[in-house]
Amino acid sequence: MHAQLVTAFLLLLAFPPLEAASVMQIMDRVAGTSFFLPTGLVVSGEPLKVAGGGTRCSGSTSSGSSPTRRSTS
Repeated sequence: MHAQLVTAFLLLLAFPPLEAASVMQIMDRVAGTSFFLPTGLVVSGEPLKVAGGGTRCSGSTSSGSSPTRRSTS
């Protein structure tokens, strides 16, 4: 009984995203939208440029000191 309740709940959570993705895929095929294009959003045949897309991060991920190489001679 509890397993059926859990399964029903999981199905209720899973179907709306699957349904939305299938509708967007149908719109890509039929209406020529660009939801799933790897180039991004295409408007009037031209890829839409995203403002500020030059750099991802200006900070450094290292601890500040660079490792030094020792000579093996």
